[in-house]
Amino acid sequence: PCNPATCSGGGGGDTPAPTPSPTPGADDSTRSSTCGCSSCTDAVKSRNVYDSAGDFTCGARISWKVTNDGLSEDAACAFVTNEFPEDSTCGPCNPATCGGGEGGDDGGTNNNPVPDDACGCEECTQEVWDLDAFGYTCGGRINYLIGEGSTQLAACRQVAGIEFFGICGDCDPQRCGLRTGDEDFGPPGSLLWSEEFNTGSTIDESMWNYDLGSWGWGNQELQDYTESNARVDNGALVITVERNGDYFTSSRVNTIGKFSFLYGEVEAMIKLPNLANGLWPAFWLLGANFYQVGWPVCGELDIFEMGIGNAVNDGTVNRRVGSHAHWDNYGSYAGWGESIDLDSNVNDGQFHKFTMSWTPDQISTAIDDKPIWEFGITNPEAFGGQEFHQPYSFIVNVAVGGSYTGILDASGITAPFPAELHVDYIRVYRNEHTVG
Repeated sequence: PCNPATCSGGGGGDTPAPTPSPTPGADDSTRSSTCGCSSCTDAVKSRNVYDSAGDFTCGARISWKVTNDGLSEDAACAFVTNEFPEDSTCGPCNPATCGGGEGGDDGGTNNNPVPDDACGCEECTQEVWDLDAFGYTCGGRINYLIGEGSTQLAACRQVAGIEFFGICGDCDPQRCGLRTGDEDFGPPGSLLWSEEFNTGSTIDESMWNYDLGSWGWGNQELQDYTESNARVDNGALVITVERNGDYFTSSRVNTIGKFSFLYGEVEAMIKLPNLANGLWPAFWLLGANFYQVGWPVCGELDIFEMGIGNAVNDGTVNRRVGSHAHWDNYGSYAGWGESIDLDSNVNDGQFHKFTMSWTPDQISTAIDDKPIWEFGITNPEAFGGQEFHQPYSFIVNVAVGGSYTGILDASGITAPFPAELHVDYIRVYRNEHTVG
């Protein structure tokens, strides 16, 4: 019922649920093959499936995601077949696993050699062409988009420069020449990416996106996210949280589709406001494929978040810092994290260093070099955590209330306003495993 993709309410411009039980043979099931899958037949598309929005067909659900959420057909197919993956429901329409079909998609097993002039990039070798990118190969996904009508360069740019930058990046025509053969982008310890917030008065929208709306964000949050509550000032990103009666505004920004990376060392300097009680600041990451597969399949890594309900209850809300992971455990949600209590309050008017180290073996976080949390990820098949071996993108936000804080009504918000979170910089350094 809390899924914003299917629920019928919400204040963030949410659209109505799919029309229940469309008649088989309507627009959603007239094509003999959809999603690049010859297995996605009329019979499959006319199958009824069910969730909190009611009952509808696989084809109607795909069409609704295209029309109402603005997804491409391929992305809509991936989203719906993640919701209903069984072969007896919508599974045969999964473009990542259907094993062929229209448009040149190969379902993740690319049998075509890389073209001599692939993407115009010498670096776009057969090895890169055959890399797995969430069920596709890089080359298979590029070929699929070409089959859907894209030019080769446009398909290469979409796959290697946007969708799967961290995996297929050597086939990005805008980055050709950055490396050749097996050379790395740079040695361990070198800077991969940084945002210093040193120019302009607003965020750089070539690097960041705004998340907007007041629909609760799946956590019964109380704030309305706007663009105007985020600014760049004096070399820092400033998110201002404001209150007008029972109406709260804040900002949330992300790098999805503009920067992602797989493994590395993250460092950020952040200054926090007084959180007591009801403010929930976070510096975190979602899988870069969030728009394709949704949450929790994309995975989530919380470098830090504060304001948890048990800290509200025992008066340590400005000292308790937590890190968490969330993932899809073979069709069910899973999560794990830890919190520590610092010796003094973090809202001391100073910038504090938050770090995350991410390797194929583990993820660990710290504040001012004091460890918060470690999470072993060496055997993802054992706990369903394959999500933690794919590229992720950043999110910075301050929420008001919500399930994490245990405060679901404006009357429980006692934090002083306006409240400001400052981010001096965010930097990603390479380690020996970094891809991005």
